[in-house]
Amino acid sequence: MVQTRRGRKEIELDAVPPTTHLVGEAVRKWRRQRGLTVTELAIRAGFGRSGRSYISKIEHGAIRQIGEPHLLAILTALQIQRSDLSLLPMSNTATNHPALDATPFSDPWTMIDQAREGTPSSVPIQRTGHEAVLEQVARNSAQRVMHRDINASNEMMIDIVLQDIEQYCQRYMQQLLQQVLRPLLQTLMREASSSHSLDEQTLAQVRQLLSQNLGQETGIPQSNDQLLSHEPPAQVAPH
Repeated sequence: MVQTRRGRKEIELDAVPPTTHLVGEAVRKWRRQRGLTVTELAIRAGFGRSGRSYISKIEHGAIRQIGEPHLLAILTALQIQRSDLSLLPMSNTATNHPALDATPFSDPWTMIDQAREGTPSSVPIQRTGHEAVLEQVARNSAQRVMHRDINASNEMMIDIVLQDIEQYCQRYMQQLLQQVLRPLLQTLMREASSSHSLDEQTLAQVRQLLSQNLGQETGIPQSNDQLLSHEPPAQVAPH
């Protein structure tokens, strides 16, 4: 049913007759029939990659009303008419395309979106700086969950992905601290101890490196005076 709300035409998903299923279910089945992933449908509809979350929410009933222009864009991308929403594909193509939509919110990009939104701020890593790596971690985690438990709930899958990401961040930080930062700081401290001086520019570069990789302010001395005064480093408050 189409109604006008705040000057815009919208279609209510719950107004679709039960015998034809919800619009979201129809969109999902037509997408799978076309052999498209959620991301591919979002791009074809003109929403871009960021629209994949919107498509997934429509398919799983998280959005009760769809703007008319958006619905038309989705129908065009699927190459179907509005009336086709009630004519669901007869064959279930999930067996032919298991990676397209094996279980609710199983599309890797959707899992990444959910993981990003829920990633604890205490994770000591700059998510924007390591976006590609985190995306791959989330992809691998989502695929493992799908193969292990095809009936896993959305929240269960999100929790597992978040745990995998946090474990990766912890391993990454340990490697960074021990293999990169520790040797660097040892060298700098030896130089400072022998010469009782540390180039201010070098010290600033080290602080910048630590801040970028740790995602927080560091406690190393900010100047030669503080270094030579043997003041203990400032404690970093936990996030």
